[in-house]
Amino acid sequence: MLFGRKKKLAKDPNSKQYKWQMAEMVSGKHIRYVVERWENDEKVIGRNGSIGVKDDCIIVNTDTGIAFRGRVEETVISELLSKDGVVLKGPDISVGGKERTVVAFYVYYVLSAFALTSCGGSKGLEYELNEDGTAYTVVGIGTCEDTELVIPSKYKGLPVTAIGEGALKSWLGLTSVTIPSSVKTIGKSAFAYCDDLSELIIKKGSGVTIGDEAFRGCGGLTEVVLPEGVTSIGEMSFAYCTHLVEFTMPSTMRSIGKRAFENNKDIVRIIFKGTVEQWKKEEQKPEWAYPTRIERVFCSDGVITLE
Repeated sequence: MLFGRKKKLAKDPNSKQYKWQMAEMVSGKHIRYVVERWENDEKVIGRNGSIGVKDDCIIVNTDTGIAFRGRVEETVISELLSKDGVVLKGPDISVGGKERTVVAFYVYYVLSAFALTSCGGSKGLEYELNEDGTAYTVVGIGTCEDTELVIPSKYKGLPVTAIGEGALKSWLGLTSVTIPSSVKTIGKSAFAYCDDLSELIIKKGSGVTIGDEAFRGCGGLTEVVLPEGVTSIGEMSFAYCTHLVEFTMPSTMRSIGKRAFENNKDIVRIIFKGTVEQWKKEEQKPEWAYPTRIERVFCSDGVITLE
């Protein structure tokens, strides 16, 4: 079927017309993650790919191969309410027609809108029980050898609420970090000098504060998207991330530390999800953008030129 000009979406989601219109809508989308979903669980099955339509099939391609291939007229296709991903449900002919549900996310942080398994995550990290005995803090690498680290939301039945000062500093080979909503504090230098770190995923709505120099020297980061709920980043928190080009802050951001992006010569674009008025109310330490090439902040309703 050839796609024509965009038309008003058909009313019946079970109709062939609706399914082809949805296929047209999502075809060509670049995706960051693909998750397979079961009744009480979900799992990442691929990263970095695209959605396409070939002949009568809708296909989700990732870096590990085809994540889903179903006939358009047999697949239920529905976008997330946030418009940041799409759900595909139906017989997957790449695995013999097995009924599957997969979610393809267009941006990094949206993965966080869905729960990872509550006690899942990477094994072998070192923890310390907080003084009040109600939660744990990650304090060291321990015996963990993962390159794609998922901080568990619970340890021994209690929530993990912090990543301690210098806890995972200089972890060579670490390429990806996922931080759950239970974590409220990322301590000073927690991930400093993790040179290979290229993906940072913080669970949406976590309300986390990012400490001084927390990600200093993470030269593999090129783009950072902080989700709604993050409230502050400390002094030099992303300094010496020498390949960082774009940094997105949520509307909940209230404080930016001094020299937060020091020596990031490539960074040229700061995006703030809030309004110009909200930005002006933020507590910004002197010289937060110094010394960089940052000249403007792109807000949801306008652009602020820095003096």
